[in-house]
Amino acid sequence: MNISAPGNVYCAAFQPGIILKNVLNIRSTGVGTLTSVPYSIMTIAIPGLNADSNYDVYCYTEDFANHVMPITEAVSGKITTSTNCCREVALLTSFPSVVQYFTTTAVADESLFKLGLNAQPSSTVTVALSLTPVACAGSTSVVKATDMVTVPSTLRFLSTATDLTGQFVVRGNVAGCYLLKGTPSGLQSYRGFNYTVSIRNSRIGPDAPVVTTVVYSADGSKLLVNFNSDTNRAESVLGNAAFNTFSCARLLSFCLLYTSDAADE
Repeated sequence: MNISAPGNVYCAAFQPGIILKNVLNIRSTGVGTLTSVPYSIMTIAIPGLNADSNYDVYCYTEDFANHVMPITEAVSGKITTSTNCCREVALLTSFPSVVQYFTTTAVADESLFKLGLNAQPSSTVTVALSLTPVACAGSTSVVKATDMVTVPSTLRFLSTATDLTGQFVVRGNVAGCYLLKGTPSGLQSYRGFNYTVSIRNSRIGPDAPVVTTVVYSADGSKLLVNFNSDTNRAESVLGNAAFNTFSCARLLSFCLLYTSDAADE
């Protein structure tokens, strides 16, 4: 966008055919930024759009003196565009191994997988889930098993769905490695997924949780740590200290750590 005066810029993407009543429709559903440099070219990214989909993009500006672009001008500047390929079904939460399943297995002990569509379907999409025995890494043998299943075995997403995610569990009582496949079907084409998961002996403990992200809290006083699976919340290591203040070094190893004295900056 080419901005002729300092002020705010708002842009939003809508499904084709949407009629805007005023610029507040753009402001309330889109993204905004500001510039203090007149006659500058700005690039605005609109997040959260569906893959392989058509959109009408509208923008409007308002300067710091509250001069607001009329809706007619915003509409005349509409840009019709489409997002990149491709529509797909992806695993959002997965586990490299799950424990053997028996009729006595508690639901709380099962690992809950999660998948999601990256684009809103215009008609029903069904994802069929299947498990096939495969050789584990470093081995050429394949277990003979036929009782492995996912529950549920299919997940269905309607065109009106507001939640494009679904959850399932993997069950089997023969330890070994399996190929988990998600195969979508419907009028629209979605790419599926393949994922190797092992069913481990119930006498073997789970894989240790792996840190996925670490960020500072908003006030900078805490570290917020996300793991790829549930932990024991450090109670076994920290005891009662887990419910109070403790040194992060008691749980985490910091590589390439640099420290500085704030008073020296």
